[in-house]
Amino acid sequence: MVLAAVPLWLHLSRRRKFRKLETGTLRFLQEARRRRRKRARWEEWLLMLLRIAATLLLALLFARPTLLRDEPIDKGGGALLVMLDASGSMTEAMGEDAARIAEKTLRRQGRDRDSVTLAQFSDRIEIIESIEDYSPRAGAPTRFDRVMDWALDRLLQEGAPDSGKLVLIGHFAAASLPDHPPRLWPAGIGVELVPLEPNKDRNSAVIGIDLRTPYRTDAMEIEARLHLPADAGAVVRLESEGYVEEKELPAGTNRVLFRFRPPKENVHGWVGVTTEEKDEWPIDDRRPFAFRWTERQRVLLVDGDPGGPPFEGEAYFIKKALEASGAEHGLSPFAPEIVYGLQTRTGLTDLGGTDAVALCGVEDLTPAEAGLLSDFVERGGGLLVVLGDGWAPRLYSSLIEAGLFPPRASEETGETLRRISRWNETHPALSPFADPEGGDLTSLPWREGYAIEPDENWKAIASLDGDRPILLAKERILVCPHPLTRAWSDLP
Repeated sequence: MVLAAVPLWLHLSRRRKFRKLETGTLRFLQEARRRRRKRARWEEWLLMLLRIAATLLLALLFARPTLLRDEPIDKGGGALLVMLDASGSMTEAMGEDAARIAEKTLRRQGRDRDSVTLAQFSDRIEIIESIEDYSPRAGAPTRFDRVMDWALDRLLQEGAPDSGKLVLIGHFAAASLPDHPPRLWPAGIGVELVPLEPNKDRNSAVIGIDLRTPYRTDAMEIEARLHLPADAGAVVRLESEGYVEEKELPAGTNRVLFRFRPPKENVHGWVGVTTEEKDEWPIDDRRPFAFRWTERQRVLLVDGDPGGPPFEGEAYFIKKALEASGAEHGLSPFAPEIVYGLQTRTGLTDLGGTDAVALCGVEDLTPAEAGLLSDFVERGGGLLVVLGDGWAPRLYSSLIEAGLFPPRASEETGETLRRISRWNETHPALSPFADPEGGDLTSLPWREGYAIEPDENWKAIASLDGDRPILLAKERILVCPHPLTRAWSDLP
């Protein structure tokens, strides 16, 4: 609207100004001038209005105004389908609210419908005869995409696709909502969602259970993370392999630690919480667990290019990744150690007690060192080979002869940034990433590493777009033809 005043200002500021001159008789010219001036005045006003309208139209195009309608799309008639959430996330109070809302919906909207259907849904969908038959099922999951598909099929069976209505009453938890629309929904079938929320302020729950000691030590430490009302204490109980312990927690506490000596490596059990007040959502008051003790894995990281500061070394990021396995508590099932060669003053390094060796940017290996690694792998050890900036195939001739490195390799590299296009989700090294919560490997940008061709022995388990392998595998051996330094990759 402010911009619309600009044409008006231009019109008023640029009006013609006349200067009166004393001349001879100009009667006939004065008459023509008056007619011309009257016409010009209308033309100027019309031009000004058109300029204002053009400015307003441009502003409206950017504003994208919308005309709202008060009347609903659903005009009545057709079928009415009322569905109630009967999954385990429904508390007793939420179930009462759902029944009351459904009864009101049937009374108000069911009179003008050709047919009325009442149903409840969880991991299965059941048609019920009346509100009294509605009964949530403890612990039952639900998937709303299946619910919507079933509802659409039911409504289409009841009548034409240009009429009908679905009323969905439930707890719309984010974990159970579909990632995309289930199907093309007919415009004539209305949908009404009635969300119900539990009283989380008065809910107690066991949020998670963590093993603080993933490797064998004096005692197993299990920590339970809790959600409790701010002003309420609780009693937390652990049962596992015949061991039972209860702890009283004061108000404001959200963690509890249990320490005990398990009778075996694999332990199963549960942690439960109880409070003096009634819990409206008891389904999450108890959580099971299953843990396994392991021996700490000793990993030897051979750094071929230590660099200046520690974080520039070839082995720095691998060491950090292994130590971060238990970063929340500072404990890790791995014990990484950085060395700067496989040769010592007294001879070859003793790999006894070592579970895995990583060659991080090592540029040259002697036949004796290759033989040491070959014997180590044959005895069941794991080997990771990560190439450094100055790598060339001739430097790894001893590894190639020992069968520890792919033979068809070249030092051709590229600077193009690419992403992982495919990877083997079943391989033990990559299977943790098959779970969406484990991380998205395809989001990591890489520069093209060294060109290594797979063969019958060496399989590409991860490749960049353009089909260049970024990770090759052989039994107990992994090869990454790419430096894992800050300058080369976002993998760290």
